[in-house]
Amino acid sequence: MPYSNLTSLCPTRWTMRAESYNSLLNNYKLVQEALYTLIEEKGGPGIKTNGLHEQMNKFYFFFGLKLDDINFKLFYTKVLKESESLTDKPILARYRRPPKQFYRQQYMESLEIVINMLQNRFTQKNLKLLCNVEQFILYAANNSLDDSNDYFQSIMDFCYGDIDIEKLKVEALMIVDFFQSVIKTNQMNIKQITKISTIWEVFNSRELG
Repeated sequence: MPYSNLTSLCPTRWTMRAESYNSLLNNYKLVQEALYTLIEEKGGPGIKTNGLHEQMNKFYFFFGLKLDDINFKLFYTKVLKESESLTDKPILARYRRPPKQFYRQQYMESLEIVINMLQNRFTQKNLKLLCNVEQFILYAANNSLDDSNDYFQSIMDFCYGDIDIEKLKVEALMIVDFFQSVIKTNQMNIKQITKISTIWEVFNSRELG
């Protein structure tokens, strides 16, 4: 059975949690089987494992992990099909309306919450600075920097007095060599770093300190 590594759920950077959810979805059956074998553990671990296993057998748990599709009709049909061998069937405590309508309401409410969170997140005053910091890091990981670089200049302007600018200049010149060396040594097959997550992957591939 194909599998991939599980990714821990980041407690602070909520934008990275999609990877964690996807890693669980990609290994759903394997995780269920692993939990089942651990249920016999005595004491707290066994009780906790049994609770997790019961949750993963429920349709609403699988449904919650799959809340990432814009078209609900296609989304619901897809989730139903994928959950057939993994969970129980979608049911309601009281049959006042079909399960599809119930989950559609949950779906729309979840989308509304996500949209509001995104609007709040991306209208903050320091967003432009944070974007510049991200671009500065990505640019430095792929290229040599100098004073004329716009991203470098914005960081210097904002952090002036808080950091040693001269040391930053020196270290910025060495960043690209560091990444190229690590990528080559570990044969990571990375031609260009375009995401912050790739930078963490490079850092995690070797011991620092």
